Amino acid sequence: MTLKNDFSSIRQWDNENFIHPWERMAHIGKNQRTFTESSRGIYLTTETGKRLIDGSAGKWCVQIDYGP
Repeated sequence: MTLKNDFSSIRQWDNENFIHPWERMAHIGKNQRTFTESSRGIYLTTETGKRLIDGSAGKWCVQIDYGP
């Protein structure tokens, strides 16, 4: 399966094949997750170009930096 930035197909495939630990049972298979297109410093850029601070990274790991 080739998924070259076709985020709709990636979301569908993800919903059909994975259960994420933070999901509620009622939402399984229905989520519209945000995908990261790029990252720099403490910022993530989504597939729609929105810039976010990766504030929740510490929940799963220690986030130092994404690079220069």
